[in-house]
Amino acid sequence: MSAQAFERIAASPYARRLARERGISLAGRRGSGPNGRIVAADLAAMVLPAAVAAPAEPPAAAPPVVSQAELAQVSPAPMKEAAPQRSISGFATGLDLSLLRALLPTIVDVAPDVTIDDLVLKAIGRALRVADLPVETIDWRDKAAAVQAIIPRADGLAPSRIAALRSGTETDAARGASIIVSRIRQDGLRPVTAALDPNVPIRLTLAVAEADIAEALIVFDEAEITDAAAAQFLAALRDCLAVPLRLLV
Repeated sequence: MSAQAFERIAASPYARRLARERGISLAGRRGSGPNGRIVAADLAAMVLPAAVAAPAEPPAAAPPVVSQAELAQVSPAPMKEAAPQRSISGFATGLDLSLLRALLPTIVDVAPDVTIDDLVLKAIGRALRVADLPVETIDWRDKAAAVQAIIPRADGLAPSRIAALRSGTETDAARGASIIVSRIRQDGLRPVTAALDPNVPIRLTLAVAEADIAEALIVFDEAEITDAAAAQFLAALRDCLAVPLRLLV
């Protein structure tokens, strides 16, 4: 382009010089200055030599091929089958221990190791037999005294034998299904709920310390024990405690 042509184009002197150095034609172009005057900043938007063009992006890599063996190794582990839900029911009542406490000194004269707990365990064993529940063993738990004992077929044991098993001076193997009997050493509490251990169909919680009334809660698996049988067990337990001399026969 001739010097005369450059003069006719509205452009700043600096923009003209840059255009000559870079071989950019300003003919027919308008800039961002007044009346379309081309300034140096406008050259960046014009065609530049190929040497300064941006490189093309490389083609995307193809996804890796995964074999069936590799897929098997990363497959998620099968989910564990959920345990079947249990239908749990329960009853609560008060148990009068006053006559049992009155009888205790007479028994202690003969068997000094016997406590009120041993007579209650004997009564529970008798009530299990009367209600014909599918349970043969009492799993006795007294957390306050840090005691847990297994007492099979308590109905057929003397109170002194129950005392030996409860205290751990003697042991015996569990037989058949168990009833968990938990003692809470606190008067005036009424238990309202309790959890069943796996494979345990029934649980009895007793809240009593020195009072004559023990608050009792029985919970049971309805698939193994009917409401009628559970109610009969509680009624038989009340009867045994109301006439404690029967426990010695």
